[in-house]
Amino acid sequence: MIPHWSAIVKSLETYLKPKGLDLIVPLQVGWYNDTVPETYKIPLADNRLIVLIGNNKNLWQPFVDAMDLESISDHPLNDYSMRVVTEAVEHLETDVEIKTDKVYWVHETEPGKMVAAGRMVLASGMARLSDELHLSVHPTFGPWFAQRAVLTFNSINGPDAPLYNAPPLEVNPKILQAVKAELDHALTLSKRPTPSNWTLWLRPRITFAPTHPYMYSEAQVMFHYSKSIEDRHKIIRASKLNQPLDYILDSPPEAAVACRSLIQKVLEEAAANKPDAILLSGGLDTSIIAEASASPIDNIKAIPPIMPVTAGITVRADPQAQDAVYAKSICDKLKIKHLCIDIPIEKLLERVPDVSRHLVSFDPMELRNSIVIYESLLRAKKEGYKCVVTGDGADELFAGYSFYQSMDEEKLAAYRQQIAKIMRFTSSVLAASMGIRVISPFLDKRVIDFALSLQKKDLIGERSPVPNGQTHGKLVLRRAFPEATSQWRAKEPIEQGSGTTKLRMGYFDNYPDTNTPFSTLQADCYATHRVVIRDREHLYFFHHFLEAFNNDLNNVPLQRFEKEDSCPACGFALPSKDQDFCVTCGFWPARTTTANKASADKAMAQLTSLLDSFKL
Repeated sequence: MIPHWSAIVKSLETYLKPKGLDLIVPLQVGWYNDTVPETYKIPLADNRLIVLIGNNKNLWQPFVDAMDLESISDHPLNDYSMRVVTEAVEHLETDVEIKTDKVYWVHETEPGKMVAAGRMVLASGMARLSDELHLSVHPTFGPWFAQRAVLTFNSINGPDAPLYNAPPLEVNPKILQAVKAELDHALTLSKRPTPSNWTLWLRPRITFAPTHPYMYSEAQVMFHYSKSIEDRHKIIRASKLNQPLDYILDSPPEAAVACRSLIQKVLEEAAANKPDAILLSGGLDTSIIAEASASPIDNIKAIPPIMPVTAGITVRADPQAQDAVYAKSICDKLKIKHLCIDIPIEKLLERVPDVSRHLVSFDPMELRNSIVIYESLLRAKKEGYKCVVTGDGADELFAGYSFYQSMDEEKLAAYRQQIAKIMRFTSSVLAASMGIRVISPFLDKRVIDFALSLQKKDLIGERSPVPNGQTHGKLVLRRAFPEATSQWRAKEPIEQGSGTTKLRMGYFDNYPDTNTPFSTLQADCYATHRVVIRDREHLYFFHHFLEAFNNDLNNVPLQRFEKEDSCPACGFALPSKDQDFCVTCGFWPARTTTANKASADKAMAQLTSLLDSFKL
């Protein structure tokens, strides 16, 4: 009995999908033959079955798993596809008792052996052609799929109608314009005698579908666009051994080489202090400190890290917070303890009076972050740890925050110079209250000086080695430490990564009650304490600040209402002549400078108007 075409497809899917060839597309010969020149036609009756076999990103891991590093062929992916498809054909013979008449390999270029696989994709209806990209685009996989083989069956009829009907492409005109610009750029550079960057022809594909969920993995993209057999072997080897791919096709930037060398030295010196643990957010900065090895940048080896801590400490105040996920991955990789503190937000808020007293602050942003740090330090103390490491300073110095990205070269340099003068971190103050020492490698003077010497191109740019359409800060750190688990993790503030963000998202909307208008509470607070409160969250932290100092602001160990150096919103002294941010209440700009004059004028006008309203 002759099997139905659907039985053949099902049998092929069962065998091929686990091996990464998961596009199995049946169609009639005539649909394809009607679209191609005579040279490419398949010599079968129009109604006969052909099956196109291809893949998406799911091919890469089964392919790598199947590789023997001692005997990689010159064309390993073609050879793997041929072997697997040949096995599937043999499987058909036993499973549904049918033989394939012929197998066409898409990579063949000899007349009589080749097929126009792109035309076949369109004839099947599974994808649409993008004239701008010059690639077929699948409704699910976008431009990230490929064809490997075509099976023909002379005794089996194909489906009566196409199984697929990909909708017309609707692409934002701005994206089409960007794609054209990338293609024109690639065409221009490809005509030059010097070798072109290997990403030239990749960039239009990424621009067409930025951050596409079916974009190939980094290794798969590099393999696909590499022209060198040797480089492809290196890519397979790195993938198989889970080694960095960064500098297989590219040379490391000079700034990254210098950065790595310096931070390696600083970490080696810090390691001599024998720190016990790291406050591990799982972000880039702590990932580097925990995982950085002594290997050279272009030959990262699986050797123990420079910083030999025994544990990572992470706070999770929300089940969805991601710090703990990344931190656990890092600890598992290093085979050290992961001390994850799962704590309800209400319990965490019990730390506010102590933290407020130690920091002499009721700034909501400061306290949202610092209660997390304090909880980590309490756990360190409970474990008997005497010395911990933090990643403080990297965001400020190496342009980690998103607002840095819009600054021009001059403004970025001036801003970081200013930040380097006034930045302060609460971990050392809180740790000192418990007799714990803090080491912060990024605050080493040599690191600060190096960071301030860098240009914007060293600090802000696209992901490498495979760009993905996104812009990243701390670029030089990311490129300098390919072994870091969180190398390309997007920046998340402490409050987001730990789960305290909800505190500024309406958590205090009913504080202290729902009956009293906030304007009344605000006016009463100013009348009683001469402190301007910005919102109900701010009021909550101020009340606990008062509690920390026995409900008397005279007990606060800061001068108040000094004419030139006091904050206009709370009256407490600013910590230095350079400081324009009030670390006590969080008001900004608390001092007018050349750099912030526009913002300061606006803030002071609003503050004056608010104070005038209190007099009414």
